[in-house]
Amino acid sequence: WAAGAQGIGEDVSKAGQVAAWSLATYEAAYDPEDAEGNVFYITLLPHCAAAAGVVALGLGDACASLAGRLWGRTPIAPDSRKTLEGALGGGAAMLAGWGLLLKFAYGAQSWHLLRALIPAAALSSLLEASTGQLDNVVLPAHAFALIAALL
Repeated sequence: WAAGAQGIGEDVSKAGQVAAWSLATYEAAYDPEDAEGNVFYITLLPHCAAAAGVVALGLGDACASLAGRLWGRTPIAPDSRKTLEGALGGGAAMLAGWGLLLKFAYGAQSWHLLRALIPAAALSSLLEASTGQLDNVVLPAHAFALIAALL
């Protein structure tokens, strides 16, 4: 058990190193003149892809299932078990997750990015509600593509 716990500690330490590297990359590329341009966002795309996948699946998909089971009353389609309430819960969870990532990773100056994240969360939530079992493959790629296109 202790050996397994030590391995987890090493994984968390590696994740912290990746986060520090990501922040250092961001700070090195940051220039106030580039803050609103496409060139600035291109430097963040690899980091955005990972975050989009984690938030879309880890928060959006899981919270959609939870919200649908707890409060779901309105089916998305007549032959579907997925509900409108679940889709709304998933979209809200994705938006909250991305908002928290923006707040803690990039500070207060990044709130203008929510204009891209709101439609990305809504459309990703609708995709999750309309797909079958392949949403674990499609949803992260879809969320990343939307965020990259809307930024």
